[in-house]
Amino acid sequence: MRVNCLVFSDGAINVKGLYPPPPLSESYVLAKVLRAIIGPIERYLITHPYMLSSDRVLGSQGLIRVIEGVNVDSRIISKLFIVKPKGPKGTLGLDVDGILCNYACIHKDYLIPVPQTVLDKPQYTLLSEIYWLNKLLKIVKGMKVLIIGTGLISYLTSWFIHKYVSELTIAYVDDIVVREIRDLPVELKRLSNLDKSFDIVIPLMNSPLITRLSIKYISSKSVIAIPPQLISRLMPLILDFSILQNGQVIV
Repeated sequence: MRVNCLVFSDGAINVKGLYPPPPLSESYVLAKVLRAIIGPIERYLITHPYMLSSDRVLGSQGLIRVIEGVNVDSRIISKLFIVKPKGPKGTLGLDVDGILCNYACIHKDYLIPVPQTVLDKPQYTLLSEIYWLNKLLKIVKGMKVLIIGTGLISYLTSWFIHKYVSELTIAYVDDIVVREIRDLPVELKRLSNLDKSFDIVIPLMNSPLITRLSIKYISSKSVIAIPPQLISRLMPLILDFSILQNGQVIV
């Protein structure tokens, strides 16, 4: 088995062949890489190459199928997983070797299980961009949830959680709605037309001003779940909600 990888070396990105693949360590798996993404981490590293060690394999996100592993649950063999960028060993492609190769060695804690149907829907590979959903899933079960925003990330979030919540509403501000959202079993309403409160609110828009409007649909015991990439932009909302309403913010 020959492994071909995209690596950073000599100040540039090059293809490097490894034969055989590196030996597996405890809790690592050997995986066939089905899809890999050039995402925000890769774009940042390409413009800041001094952060990379020589011969570092790039690639922090993607879709893989597990071939074998060392001291891992045997039930994961041959299963599909989304690879998330961050885990116990650091960031893939930066602190440890990534997955921009045909075969990759990955620690099991970087893996998020996904159904076989992901192969038919390439956009689901982007779930690795919102790997925080695993954390979100632990708090939304049986809850009334409001998602603000109707873009691709809103669609992926809705698809991921809609079977576990008691009620899911997606609020839009303008009329631009990702087509697939309309195919989900959720309630789609204009934000200004909402007339009830929710247990959990997930703002997925960049605008603090628009997101601030959601406060009136939140009770004092509600939870706001903020995606990590929006924390800095929504900080005024977080402070208002935490201090004025004594609410809980999950990031």
